[in-house]
Amino acid sequence: MDDIKKEELQGFVFVTAHNRGELSDDVQSGIDAFDIDIYRRFLNVGFERRQHADNTGEDGGGTKSVEYLMRALANLEFILSH
Repeated sequence: MDDIKKEELQGFVFVTAHNRGELSDDVQSGIDAFDIDIYRRFLNVGFERRQHADNTGEDGGGTKSVEYLMRALANLEFILSH
């Protein structure tokens, strides 16, 4: 769990929000403030995209594995508090 840093998730969440066209001022503020709901929302989006890409062989799943995203979601509160 210590191998996932909140700054790493920050980059992932930012890119995911940007790629979906949802990077509003409110979302950016939530990302900067490490808002758990914003992070959970975009980690779930990334998880679903990665899982879909893995299952279908299509491009567009991103760089993080399903396992990584599952670990991040399961430990999100801990990760964002450190």
